[in-house]
Amino acid sequence: AFSLKTDVMDKLSFGVLIDQPFGAEIEYGPGSVMFGGTNAKAEISAVTAMMRYKFSDRLSVHGGLRAQTGTADITLTGAAYQALSGYKAVLSRDSGFGYVAGVAYEIPEYFLRVALTYNSEIKHEFETVETLGGVAVSTAPSQAVTPQSVNLEFQSGVAPDTSVFGGARWVEWSAMQFDP
Repeated sequence: AFSLKTDVMDKLSFGVLIDQPFGAEIEYGPGSVMFGGTNAKAEISAVTAMMRYKFSDRLSVHGGLRAQTGTADITLTGAAYQALSGYKAVLSRDSGFGYVAGVAYEIPEYFLRVALTYNSEIKHEFETVETLGGVAVSTAPSQAVTPQSVNLEFQSGVAPDTSVFGGARWVEWSAMQFDP
C-alpha cells in the first residue's frame, strides 16, 4: 500500500491511497494427483481519493471515491475435476467504482485517534474466456462483487516516544459474489 496526505487549508485535507484490498493466489504442484497443476490468481487493486474536514481539533469526517481494477486467471487440472480437468478461465481487466465515508475522534495532546470508516461494495463485470482442453467453450461476461466493509482504527501514545495502534475490519463476506 501507498498513501499520501496533504493539507489544503486549516480544516481541509486531501489524501490518496493505493492498495490491494482483495486477492488470491493458489497453486498445486504436479505432485498432487487430485489437484496437480490447478492454479488460480485474482488481483484487485484500488485507488482511493479522500477529503477530510476537521470540525475541531478533535472531530473530523472523511470520505471520497474508490476505483478498483481487477483481473483473474483460473486453471483446473487433476483427477478431482474428472471431465472438467483442463478447464481454464481468463477474466479480462475490469474497473468498478464505490465510495468511502467515515468519522474520526482525536485528542492531539495524547496522540489519540479513533477512526471508523465504511467502504461500499463494488461491482465488476469481467469479459471472460473459458476453455476446456484448449477449445473455447464460452465468452460470456462474469459478474463479481467485492464486499462492503467497516474499519475501526485506533492509536494512542503510551510514553513520550512510544505509541500503540491497531484496528479491526468487518467484511460482509456473504456478499462476495462471483457469477460465471
